[in-house]
Amino acid sequence: MVRGNDSGEGMGGNAGKGDAGNGHAKGARRDWTLTVCTAVGLTFLSVWSDLVGHGSGYFASADAVAEIANARVLFLTGLTLSTALYLLMPFMLKRFERVVGCLVAAASMAATVLFSFPEALPFLPTSYVCAGCLCLIGVGYGWLAVHLVCQVAYKDDYVTVVMILAASLIAKTILTSLINMYGPAFAHVAAALVSPVVSFAAVAWAQRALDRSPETLDLAELPKVPEPDRRVLLVLLVLLPVLRALVRGLSKMGYWGSEYEVENIIDGLGFLVVIALMIFFARVTLVEEQGDDMITRFLPPFLVIIGGFFLLDPQVGRLLGLNEWTSYILTTFVELFSQLFHWALIALSIRSLNVHPYRVVGIGYAVYGVFSIAYALLLQDKVELSSVLIVLAMYLFIVVMMLLFRSGRAKGEQPAERKPAAPAGGEELFHRIAEHYGLSPRETEVFVLLAQGRNRTYIQNALFLAEGTVKTHTSRIYQKLGVSNRQDMITLVQEFDS
Repeated sequence: MVRGNDSGEGMGGNAGKGDAGNGHAKGARRDWTLTVCTAVGLTFLSVWSDLVGHGSGYFASADAVAEIANARVLFLTGLTLSTALYLLMPFMLKRFERVVGCLVAAASMAATVLFSFPEALPFLPTSYVCAGCLCLIGVGYGWLAVHLVCQVAYKDDYVTVVMILAASLIAKTILTSLINMYGPAFAHVAAALVSPVVSFAAVAWAQRALDRSPETLDLAELPKVPEPDRRVLLVLLVLLPVLRALVRGLSKMGYWGSEYEVENIIDGLGFLVVIALMIFFARVTLVEEQGDDMITRFLPPFLVIIGGFFLLDPQVGRLLGLNEWTSYILTTFVELFSQLFHWALIALSIRSLNVHPYRVVGIGYAVYGVFSIAYALLLQDKVELSSVLIVLAMYLFIVVMMLLFRSGRAKGEQPAERKPAAPAGGEELFHRIAEHYGLSPRETEVFVLLAQGRNRTYIQNALFLAEGTVKTHTSRIYQKLGVSNRQDMITLVQEFDS
């Protein structure tokens, strides 16, 4: 991308080529930084929760809260609260992002330390100390999940988005298995203490790359899905976490503590099978189905999860003659794939809907947290309910899909309605100027705010843009208007009708 020079100097051929080459090199370097940071951040985000929940160094702390609730329920409480706030007030949280981020990082990392060493507060009951720490860890996990999934959505190619998400899940599975196999209890604690530090640092570096790059993708300029696909996507954004929460609740990852220690798939060839299945189904169901309508497009990955419910039922496993190793490998794949599908659907929704990105992630994770808590409370010590819930989940999926198919067909049969013209408002002059000078819809939004005297920080928060993107839009606006600064732009606006 070649940006205009306000002063008109330095437009020689060699200089232009050198600047363009340098700009592309920096853009590629920052794009690579975004890829690495989001992959590393998501990996250690999952390592953090897996070790706190299933690492042998944390069994005593997790068991200490058993009289209150299972440790994972308390973690999910914090996760649900934090993501629900992003659902309800995304603009306010975006405005105070740095302050909130610093507070959440400090609180969740301090909570991890206290959860590792609850005896550091001997004057407080251990159970309540550990319970409070778990809630704060859940808040930190939710904050990181919101920002990392939003950041990975900025990748130009959706296939790359899916590959980053899949790679992070594979990496965390191998990493946690290695730590559990070869690391003593204190190594589990050390790794859990380091993981949130790495994840928060990764978010900061990724955001820095987004803000400083003049070629940062503007999510609002991506093609948006029309009706009824928009409605379908919103319904699936709620349906998927309901099913994923049940998958997690039925797997060995559904509860935390010494009674729920998980096996290590890296012992043998199991991890190779899981990797092969993840790559194959990610490509076949999430990448190669991109050309279809939303319902048909997401049927294959949903069917993978529905089929996984059978594997999660011990009675079905015995009926199929699956040995314990095979059953565990397949259920591990189903659990990982459901998480991959969840992340991928959220990222696609961020790119395809005219909804604040924080609100999209908030929907996906708040629903997941609520239903995960409900399933955990229902299923603990009541294994006989698992078959009932599986049947209900399948019926829910079938009913929702039938309603969506019927709604889509009815929508297609109705004649298109003409939308009434929007009444002219106080911004009519700005829009006429934008139309006169050929500004794009996104440039028009930025221009209106600039003409109203808004600064770049306000525009960045109001339109959910990276700092580099605001600068790029501003430069293009000045170039099209034929001005070199804001004062000249204001003068042009004042003299437009004179």
